[in-house]
Amino acid sequence: MNIPVEQLESRTSSLIGDFPNTYTFSKALGERILEKHRGDVPVTIVRPSIIGCAIKDPFPGWIDSVSAAAALYLFGGIGLIQVAHGNKNYIGDQIPVDMCADTIIVAAATYANTNALNVIHSGTSGANPVSWGYTVKIVTKYWQTYPPEKKVAYCNFRLQKNDKLLKAEQFVRRVPTLAYHKVANTVQNAKMKRSAGKLYKAQRRAEELSDLFEYFIMNEWIYVTTHIQELQMSCTKEEVEIFQIDPRVINWKKYLYYFCWGLHRFILKENVDPPAEV
Repeated sequence: MNIPVEQLESRTSSLIGDFPNTYTFSKALGERILEKHRGDVPVTIVRPSIIGCAIKDPFPGWIDSVSAAAALYLFGGIGLIQVAHGNKNYIGDQIPVDMCADTIIVAAATYANTNALNVIHSGTSGANPVSWGYTVKIVTKYWQTYPPEKKVAYCNFRLQKNDKLLKAEQFVRRVPTLAYHKVANTVQNAKMKRSAGKLYKAQRRAEELSDLFEYFIMNEWIYVTTHIQELQMSCTKEEVEIFQIDPRVINWKKYLYYFCWGLHRFILKENVDPPAEV
């Protein structure tokens, strides 16, 4: 299929089918290409769920980019997002980045001499599940306890399952911004116009982020991770200590607190100490 670049964006939804976005579509496409053309080359695919901050290496809370759940936690923390479309009772499958990296290393070593196509799920939903409701509760508690200097508003982040109520609340929040924008244009105050423009863009960005992530908070998947236990059995006691791949060791309250601290320290770049004992 040869489609001009300028037409790709308008045809994206028809091209990716049931996939929620081009990212998940391209990952699935890559797997199928590898399976079809690998020949006798041993291939092991590690499928991580939603990747979060480090739990251990290089140190708890380490993070260097904002994507997926991290964006939700950050923008919720600074008050840019007050409500997102999601079901608080659903499991949110998240995996620390270093745990995923260790799984790749151990899986590569374990299956290097096999001629099979191995697929490993690196996730927590099957072995150590945590709900979105609990996640948002802990995330909100952190930001309320340690409010960032760069906050837009007080953190009162929550999930709304009902789409109509969500849209109504977003509209109500939009009214003051639109009114401020209109007044700024009427009085032709340059400072007010700049401020109104920034506020409007921030609000639009918050709504767009909620829309982008809602597929993953309004749906639920449980991934079987029995291969992780098999990988651990192939390791020595020393290797089990070095390569942390078992999601059952995650203390969610502590991990999510450090996740928010990592965003606070390394993304917002505010000089804040790691959280006290959680």
